[in-house]
Amino acid sequence: MEENWEDVGCSICRGQWERGERPRLMAESLYMHTRLYVCTGCGSYWEERERYACTIQSEEARRSYPEAFPAFDKAKQGAGP
Repeated sequence: MEENWEDVGCSICRGQWERGERPRLMAESLYMHTRLYVCTGCGSYWEERERYACTIQSEEARRSYPEAFPAFDKAKQGAGP
């Protein structure tokens, strides 16, 4: 499903992409040729692909970039600090 640009993320993260800046980098996948970013304003996850960036759901972000969520995964498994 393709979304309108105005309907994804927030004005902060959309503005960063429009200005050639980026939200905060969380992870990079050399295998998929992608990068995962998160907006510090709204918490949206962005996946930068070879030709464009789009928002992705948190479940997809966790599945595709497990190394970006070690604290979350540790807490989910009931492990201590």
